[in-house]
Amino acid sequence: MKGASYAFLAVGDLHYDREAFHVPGAAADDGYIAMWKARMPAFLDRMARRARAERAAFALQLGDFANAPFADFDIQCRALEEAWTRIDSALGVTTYPVMGNHESYKAHGYPAYRHVMTPKIAALLGAPSGASHDVHYAFMRGVDLFVAIDTNRADMFDFVQETFARHPESRYVFVMGHAPILPSSTGQVGYLTPFELDPRGRLLALLQSRNAIYLCGDLHTLGFCEYVGSEGRFVQIAASSVCTDAKRAFQDGPDYPATTEEAAGARRAVGGDASPVWRRFRDGMVRHWVGDGAMFYVVHVSDARVVATLHLHDREEPAKMFVLHDADTDVQPLGMDLPRYFTPGANAVSLRKPPSLAALPTAVAFDLPEGWKVEGGNPVAMPGAEATVRIVRPAEPRLSRRPERIRARLLDGEGRLRANAFAIFLHQDVLDVPRHDSAARLPHRPPMGFEGAPGRRLEFSWDEERLHVAARLRDETFSPLPPEAAEAWWTGPSLELFLD
Repeated sequence: MKGASYAFLAVGDLHYDREAFHVPGAAADDGYIAMWKARMPAFLDRMARRARAERAAFALQLGDFANAPFADFDIQCRALEEAWTRIDSALGVTTYPVMGNHESYKAHGYPAYRHVMTPKIAALLGAPSGASHDVHYAFMRGVDLFVAIDTNRADMFDFVQETFARHPESRYVFVMGHAPILPSSTGQVGYLTPFELDPRGRLLALLQSRNAIYLCGDLHTLGFCEYVGSEGRFVQIAASSVCTDAKRAFQDGPDYPATTEEAAGARRAVGGDASPVWRRFRDGMVRHWVGDGAMFYVVHVSDARVVATLHLHDREEPAKMFVLHDADTDVQPLGMDLPRYFTPGANAVSLRKPPSLAALPTAVAFDLPEGWKVEGGNPVAMPGAEATVRIVRPAEPRLSRRPERIRARLLDGEGRLRANAFAIFLHQDVLDVPRHDSAARLPHRPPMGFEGAPGRRLEFSWDEERLHVAARLRDETFSPLPPEAAEAWWTGPSLELFLD
């Protein structure tokens, strides 16, 4: 779908504050009060000049625009009103707000926000004068969809899902919220971890399905990541506009990928590797970057691509540029279907190229659990649109439940990563429990083994979703044990199974 080109600003946490909002003397050394006196006016002026230079259509403020919570409802309302007046009037363009965690705190957080801000949101969306609107909202800019979510509320998934259903076609989908959905490559997660924000991963999968670009704040650092898996592609860019330190300099983190191996999808050791949250998502990270400094960014939107340029609070020229979307270079989701259960023999993994890469001669490289291998070697050629690859796992049984990880990377003729897929599943082999042997000395503990063990009567197997139990209960030759010798074991043709 084609549409017009335009630009917009994205501004991170601003934490508006002043002494009048506090008990005298209680916040005399507060850094945000000093920031708004000494540095934020110049920062806002720089953003306004950039908005005029870029002919920005509007601006997004990504939450925590006031340094709430304040003492009571009236002060909170006054702070929100003043903060918004300062920001909106300074930038000189229509500004769309996102609710942060600071605005939500205490009993008067939401009432104050709804009293002050939701009428403003309603006016931005063209509602009649005096109308109010929910904290979640959405609007179209030409053929592009913008969705604002309150990341403090559990119903954000339902709102996004319903909004996507009302707008099944759009050129780009931009979603703005305060809390990051993915961790930065430092392992930093903000005030909500991904498991608290989206514990089942439904929101992330939904955003991937629409190739969404997610704009957020909260971290007070600059972070970018591109995440690609079987469900789709997702880009997150977090901005910090807090300049509490007068000499806080921009520190450029390492671009990723930077080497030939990394361009092919190899992992680079990053600070976040020590974080279990980062490790949970790292197989889907195909680009990531982290830096420091106070800045805002300008997003340039066109049919060809979406680009974000980062602008510092103390520098005129852009400090960095990120391509958020480019159909010619984006890493795309690789279709990968795994068997529900891997036996010690060879199992087939089905692969499907993205339609745009169907005719491109490529190779597939697998990252497998220790001891696993690709039958016939790795990588393997994939000249057509689909392929079936045989994966061989070690013969030793997995007797404890543990996660296994499989990642498939589609490489073009130049060794560049073009598509990515991965799966993390909890894996445990079948545990076989034969019925009690009356000739064995009590107490009897039946042996456990992998599939194929003789005398198997009861089988357990785990996959990524559930525990499977198979039992052969009928045995006409079985003589029940006397109760005093049974040890609550299997004493008849029926079985009771207790799971904890």
